[in-house]
Amino acid sequence: MGCDIHMHTEIKVNGKWLHFSQPRLERDYEMFGWLAGVRRDGTCLFGEPKGVPDDASDTTALCFREDGERCGAHTPSWIGAEEIERFYAKRKERDPKDFSWEHEQMGYLFGNGWDWWRREPTSYPKCIQDIRWVFWFDN
Repeated sequence: MGCDIHMHTEIKVNGKWLHFSQPRLERDYEMFGWLAGVRRDGTCLFGEPKGVPDDASDTTALCFREDGERCGAHTPSWIGAEEIERFYAKRKERDPKDFSWEHEQMGYLFGNGWDWWRREPTSYPKCIQDIRWVFWFDN
């Protein structure tokens, strides 16, 4: 039986986490290991899974509840902007020539690339205070 990831991108606006997108990520067990130790024990880059944040957006929380009932969601966690940067560095280390993953699977966050709002602070919507990925898996 395969394992899939369910990921939600959230942005913080005016102190509240809002749902931004739900990227459709392909099955990648090495990546699952980096994110939460799933299917690759001992390789998690971010410590033990943290669960779904208490302040998750309503959309993310609803999806987690529904996925839990429908497909046995497990190993929920989340990573913030600095951890996302570490994750991207690890992906680049694995395949420095693969530029397609971000654009084909992650989508855009108000520009070209997930961290555009941090790299070009004068250009992004000033209301964005932070970003995080909330995710879990199913079997």
